[in-house]
Amino acid sequence: MLRGGYSPPTILKIANNQWGLRTPHGKPLSRSAIYRIFANPFYCGLFEYPKGSGNWYQGKHEPMITIEEYDRVQVLLGRKDNPRPKRHDFPFRGLIRCGECGAMVTPDEKNQLICPNCKYKFSYNNKLACPKCKIQIKDMKKPVFLRYLYYYCTKRKDPKCSQGSLEIKELEKQIDEFLAKIEISEGFKNWAIKYLREENEKEKALREEVLKSQQKAYEQCQKKLSNLLELRLSPLNTDGNLLSDEEYAERKAELIKEKVRLEEILREGNKRIDCWLETAEKTFDFACHARYWFKNGTPEEKSQILQALGSNLILKDKKLEIELKKPFQIISDVLKGVERIKPSFEPEKRHENKFKLDETYSKSPILCPKMDEVRTCIIENLGSFSVPSFKERLSKAA
Repeated sequence: MLRGGYSPPTILKIANNQWGLRTPHGKPLSRSAIYRIFANPFYCGLFEYPKGSGNWYQGKHEPMITIEEYDRVQVLLGRKDNPRPKRHDFPFRGLIRCGECGAMVTPDEKNQLICPNCKYKFSYNNKLACPKCKIQIKDMKKPVFLRYLYYYCTKRKDPKCSQGSLEIKELEKQIDEFLAKIEISEGFKNWAIKYLREENEKEKALREEVLKSQQKAYEQCQKKLSNLLELRLSPLNTDGNLLSDEEYAERKAELIKEKVRLEEILREGNKRIDCWLETAEKTFDFACHARYWFKNGTPEEKSQILQALGSNLILKDKKLEIELKKPFQIISDVLKGVERIKPSFEPEKRHENKFKLDETYSKSPILCPKMDEVRTCIIENLGSFSVPSFKERLSKAA
């Protein structure tokens, strides 16, 4: 169909007679079925949810054709009433702001066609023929279809905002450049995780002592509350001579406040011990693989990667500005100062050099303090800092 030399009825005959295709019930394909196949966006990776809502999303299944090919078939069929479904999964939607007026930056899709007859380029949405030479699109021989996705300021805060649009290819190129600033090799990632695990073990005994001390303080607080209540109910305090109602209420409130504070410390302390190392490992794994994940990810995954990378995402004069999150900023600083940890400097394939390389890292007056900075930063921001991982899904796809 995409070649333009076969009509749906001709394709139906080939499918049934030459290829022997059959429905699940063993029957030949019908004419209506072949048209339904050509009109089904599922084959280009899209699905509608809920049905009839007009909300289209990128599925996890592998597309058989591209969206551009789907568009081309609809145009070749002359389906004016069957435009491409409007997707709601463009990457980076709602994440970037205009650097001039502060309004949101939003995506906009443009679909164009170059007429093979007169070479006129035009938007083919809701058109059946070339506006210049009037030739029907379905009769064109090898028309050139073009699809562009631009990001531009909505100008809702200032209609006079002068910022222009930026094509997605250039935007993603700039994001990739930021990801390159934090990219570490597999060897350095493994060393960093090993170092953090070793440091975690060294501090384990100290943390346990701290937790014991906090637990003891909590138990003493509970005991004070119990003693306070006993004093309040004591026969010797019937007239409030030992402890008045006002004093009881005031001291009880203070102890309950202290108890709640200690409970939170114990709860958060245990949580931090359980989670910080896992988050640290994910952080270095992200730094190692984010560029690959970004290149091969879905629009949703690309958005998640950009969100994890930094904040204050500003687009001005076609340049994207990103404030790297602190753990990644530290990693970026390390890469700037120690060139040998970059992939091109690591003798990954020389197993005999691995231990020498690890030893060099461990003795570095720059690296170890930076690793401690990353650890401290992650522990202090456990509730707000997280990184995604698509390693399993994308490794299978690869």
